[in-house]
Amino acid sequence: MKPHSGLVLALFLVLPSFAQGQVLVGDFDIITKNVGQVRATAYGNNVLAYGAIDHLNGDYQGRLLLFNAQGERVTAFASVYADGVIWDVQTQTDGKILISGHFTMINDIPAPGLARLNSDGNVDHTFNAAVSGVEDLTLQSDGKIIVRIGGQLKRLNTNGSLDNEFTSASDAGGNCNVETGSDDAIYYAAGRTVKKLLADGSVDSEFSSGPTDINGYPYGIKSMPDGTLLVFGTFTSYNGEEKSRMVKINADGSIAGDFTFDPSITGFIRRIELRADHSIVVAGELVTPDGNQRLIQINSAGTLVREIADGAPSSYSSIERISQTDDGKIIAAGDFS
Repeated sequence: MKPHSGLVLALFLVLPSFAQGQVLVGDFDIITKNVGQVRATAYGNNVLAYGAIDHLNGDYQGRLLLFNAQGERVTAFASVYADGVIWDVQTQTDGKILISGHFTMINDIPAPGLARLNSDGNVDHTFNAAVSGVEDLTLQSDGKIIVRIGGQLKRLNTNGSLDNEFTSASDAGGNCNVETGSDDAIYYAAGRTVKKLLADGSVDSEFSSGPTDINGYPYGIKSMPDGTLLVFGTFTSYNGEEKSRMVKINADGSIAGDFTFDPSITGFIRRIELRADHSIVVAGELVTPDGNQRLIQINSAGTLVREIADGAPSSYSSIERISQTDDGKIIAAGDFS
């Protein structure tokens, strides 16, 4: 890959078999305002790039851009201009795109930090968010939207109006994402505690994870197809058991006995992505017996399978987002060159 001045968004599509080498699909000069403000997510077999993007190859073309699998910009997708940073993108089953961030306008249309786009990139005028300042969001199976605002969880109807039947939680602070399970239950972190709400927002009294049971902070939660969850973060023990950096839990909060994250791996996990073969791609500032890694693959039991992308951790070499295209290729995006 050619070197760049400034920050770069590099998009990798890694072959589903993780054969020798990696396939570089895009190599774009995307200049951002600050470190850590480049993101991307899969959209079908295409890639949505977003964040605090100022320029693409020298020209300002919006804060959210669509690229095809060959790394070419899809010009039929409308330019999305925002007066601030786009922090998160979620795709609905109908192809519409929810975007949240520190903005008040999208394409000169008022949008207080949350908007929805049609599949062509144009603003969906049938969606009017009843909230502002959204920090994180996730979708339930009926299309309703769970949002986190200042540590509080709220639910929006599919048109953006507030769902007053949802019992709001007010302790969902920190950097951990909010995740919906296969049964539409809602999982989040309150400090060092993982909590669970039922689909209507009421507390699941059968879920067990006490405030002193994790000796670090959960950074992410990922729902599994079988109803279990992977929790990852800075901890080395969970519910009194030695569980370093990642643990698999059941829907009641108990530790699943069929997963142990490889103890030879240290460092910090930022993101994970599940694959069809039940293996897991892990991104972060990681250290394996072979040295510093930014992207690795583990099997369904947590054992290291292979190292995909090496590199010493630094503020200019992080993978901030990973996701998977419909045909099983992995998108890795961040501030690296």
